[in-house]
Amino acid sequence: MDMSRYQATPQTPVAPGARSTATPGALGTASTIPPAPTTWTMQDVVGLRVRREELSSQLNSAIGRRKDVAKQISLTPPGPARTGLEQRLLVLDERIARLERDIDITGQQLASAPGQLIAGTSSDPIQRGGLTPGQTTGVSIVFTIAVLMPLSLAFARGLLRRMGRPAALPESREMNARLENLERGMEAVAIEIERMSEGQRFVTKLLSEGAARPVDVNARAAEALRIAQAVDPRAKS
Repeated sequence: MDMSRYQATPQTPVAPGARSTATPGALGTASTIPPAPTTWTMQDVVGLRVRREELSSQLNSAIGRRKDVAKQISLTPPGPARTGLEQRLLVLDERIARLERDIDITGQQLASAPGQLIAGTSSDPIQRGGLTPGQTTGVSIVFTIAVLMPLSLAFARGLLRRMGRPAALPESREMNARLENLERGMEAVAIEIERMSEGQRFVTKLLSEGAARPVDVNARAAEALRIAQAVDPRAKS
C-alpha cells in the first residue's frame, strides 16, 4: 500500500509531562501520546502493551473501512455522493496516518523500558492466557477435594458393603438327616401301598373263583382267614 498519501501535517511536540485528554486517533483532534515515565514500573510496561494493541486494532479497523469506501467510490458515478465518499476517504487517510504515528511512538517508549520489566511481562503466564504455578496448585487441590474425594469415598463404601455381606451358610448335618428320614418314610409308604394293592387283587381273585363253586361254610371261613392274613400278617385265627 502506498503510504505517501497517508502523511499528515507535522504536529507541535508535546511538552514534557503533558497529559492528553483527547482519545488517540479521534477524528478532527490532534492525538498526543503521554511521555515515557521517568521511573518505570511493571504497570507502565503493561499499559504500553495494552495501548499498542488497542492502536493496532483501531488501525486495522480504519484500513478496512478505507477499503470499503474506495470500493464504493469506484462504483459511484461522479456527483455529490462520490464527492462525499472522497472526503470520507481523506478523513480515513488522516486517521490511518495518525494511528501509525501513535503506534510508532508507543513502540519507541516500550523499547526504552528496562529490559527486566519487558522480560517479566513477556514471561508472565497471565499475559499468555495461562496459569501461574500457584494457581495450578490451587486448581489441583480444588479438583481433588471436589471430584476425586467423593469418588474415593463412594468406592470405599461400596467395598465395605461387599465385605460385610454374610456368606452363604453351609448345609447343616441336621438338614441332611431330616432329608434322609423323609426319603425313607416315603419308601416305606410306597411299599405299604404296594402290599395293600396286592392284597386287594388277591381278594378279588378269590371272590371271582368262589362264585362258581358250591358254598362251603368251613372252606369259606378258612378262606376268609387266609385272606385276612394276606392283608395283615399279624391277624390270628
